[in-house]
Amino acid sequence: RRFSAIRTESGGAALAGLGGGRSTNETAFQFGALFRTVLESANIDCRINPRDMRQTEAQRAGLGAVGGHGSLTGLASAKSILLIGSDPFEEHPVLALRARAAHSAGGSIVSVHPRRIDLRVLGRIHHLTPIPGEEARALSALARLLLDAGASPKGGGADAARGGLAGLDVDALCRESALDTTDLADAAGALRPDEGGVCVVVGPGLKDEAAITEAVNIALMLDAEILFASGAANLQGALDMGLHPALLPGSRSVDEASAQSACAEVWGGEALGTGGQGADDILAGAAEKKIRGLYLLECDPVAEHSEGALARRALEGAEFVVVHASHRGASVEYADVVLPALTLYEEEGTVTNIERRAQRLRRAVKPQGSGSKEAWRVLSEIARLLEHPLKANDLAGIQAQIRLLAEEYAPAFGKAPEAGVLLSRERKGNSQPVAHEPTNPPPAGLQMILAPALWLSGSLIASADHLSGMPEAALRISPTDAERLGVSDGAAVSFEVGGKSVALPVQVDPTIPVGVAQAPEGYLAALEGAVLNLGGDEGAGTVIQVSIAEAVRA
Repeated sequence: RRFSAIRTESGGAALAGLGGGRSTNETAFQFGALFRTVLESANIDCRINPRDMRQTEAQRAGLGAVGGHGSLTGLASAKSILLIGSDPFEEHPVLALRARAAHSAGGSIVSVHPRRIDLRVLGRIHHLTPIPGEEARALSALARLLLDAGASPKGGGADAARGGLAGLDVDALCRESALDTTDLADAAGALRPDEGGVCVVVGPGLKDEAAITEAVNIALMLDAEILFASGAANLQGALDMGLHPALLPGSRSVDEASAQSACAEVWGGEALGTGGQGADDILAGAAEKKIRGLYLLECDPVAEHSEGALARRALEGAEFVVVHASHRGASVEYADVVLPALTLYEEEGTVTNIERRAQRLRRAVKPQGSGSKEAWRVLSEIARLLEHPLKANDLAGIQAQIRLLAEEYAPAFGKAPEAGVLLSRERKGNSQPVAHEPTNPPPAGLQMILAPALWLSGSLIASADHLSGMPEAALRISPTDAERLGVSDGAAVSFEVGGKSVALPVQVDPTIPVGVAQAPEGYLAALEGAVLNLGGDEGAGTVIQVSIAEAVRA
């Protein structure tokens, strides 16, 4: 009733859908069909965190498509691995195992990260630890040395990119990003551009547009495989299913007349394509009361978006909010309607991982409760109640539609191998020139960067009682800063972020640079639900003033 009323009064542009990156491909596809054909809105996006939006757009500009063109097998056999903004052991253990396998076979690893990550390897690992927010300068300096060593920009923008690199002052870039020139030269040598066999992994620590672009440029220079390990588990599948304001299923542009007509034929109605807004604009529009109705599918903007204050204003500003999720998150308190969802262990379907391997899910646990339904089934029921039923209302029907609009997925729905079907992509792209903004003076305080930790981040973890024995959340600071503050491991400290006071225990960590503090991203288990992002963790992080506290607030 509420969606119907808003659509009648203000048109489909007043409705928006966020999420799908933690759902099956079938649910993501049905979510897009509901919005584009029934609700008449192209305001739909699966990229909740701005870094995922920036990384996706850099992929489209530099690689010509969403997603990378690498494989886990290629990572495990790489001669050299470049990890950028990635800490695999804390964020993506499968990648850590593959990187260790490559290292055991004699490969070298270069890490570009504000802190010295620990891969539990000895030797042949080079740490470049730029100041948070200055990763772009560090990568440009690395690219210049690779150019001098014989690597060359590729694609249509090669000449402009080559000219831009040739004019760079490596010493100045190192000074501005706090890199040691000798360490940089050793790292460039370890990547061995004359030998090939390089794999680049881009992680959630890379948030700045210039840095992401330079990471893609370096992958092209080295003719390397590249993997993006930043977003939700099925972010790639959701994008392939069209949960992007500018893309239709099959990752085809909304501007393609043939894609529009194909969707119209398959869905049985015109697919609204142009004029859609992405997640940031959707949240801003809801905060300004231009977006009246929000549908949140297995996502939690209050916890997941780096600007938590904007997400809160958006959910307060929207007059009608639906939360459709399997676990309680920080956004549920703003919901007018809560719809329960199944977990991926309770339903059938497919998902697509970071190497673009489409894999089949088989139900492992029977859903509890007679009213439990797959999300795609609920979306079909909503369309029926809106008196505009979707043409496909069962799993086989949805998969048949996906076959027609995203043809490369067809083998995944047949007798696919147990390991799934790798959706290969040609290794090509265009280099993009990178411009650097002026440097800012060091802040007075600690730069707090938020990073995901598997056992601390997100609503699924917050409700997992069996993980209660894992390390607690802490504010990780350098030994130098700990000595300056007069604190040791376990000591309680407090700081203010976004107008709220937060207390956490200290973890003295020698891998953290002086002047930097790291805290868990999307931390829901305490602190009244994800308040650490209230200051906006954008690139350089939020500046906090830390003081000794009497006790840590539970």
